[in-house]
Amino acid sequence: MKSDLWSERDIVNRTEAMINGQFNKDQREILNRKVSGLAIGMYQLSEQEQAELQQYSVICDFARTEGNAARTDMVTLNQILLVEESMRRLALPVIDPVFETQGKKRVVVNIDDVENDTAERETAQATIDVASEEVKNWVLLRNPALPEPIDDQTVNLLT
Repeated sequence: MKSDLWSERDIVNRTEAMINGQFNKDQREILNRKVSGLAIGMYQLSEQEQAELQQYSVICDFARTEGNAARTDMVTLNQILLVEESMRRLALPVIDPVFETQGKKRVVVNIDDVENDTAERETAQATIDVASEEVKNWVLLRNPALPEPIDDQTVNLLT
C-alpha cells in the first residue's frame, strides 16, 4: 500500500474509465435508450442486445465493486498515515522541564512546552491504541524498522 490518497472524484473517474474502456459514449447512449424503451414496454431486446446489456451490467458491477474497495482502502490508508504520524511524534525526544530558581521557589520556565509535548504524546498514543489490527499490520509492513523510543519513557508502539 502506497501513500497515494484518492479523492472521491479520483475513484469515480477510475470506475467510469473502466466502463468507458468497454463501452464508448455512443454505445452507452444507445443502450440507455433501448433499456428505457424496454422499461416502458415500447421496445423488445434482441438476444444480442440482451447479451450486450448483460455484459454492460457485469462491467458496471465490477466497476462499482472496485470503487467500493478503493473507498475502503482510502479509509484504511488515512488511518495508517495517522498512526505513522503518531509514531514519528512519539519518537521525538521528550521535552523535559527546565527549572529556574526565583527567590526560594523552583519554577518550571517552559511549562507550556512541557504541557504541549505531553498532550501531543497522549494524543499520538491514543491514536495508536485505537488503531485496528489491520492498520497496525499495514504499518508494520510499511515500516520494517520502527523508530525506537529515544528516552527511558516506555512508549507503547503498536502493541
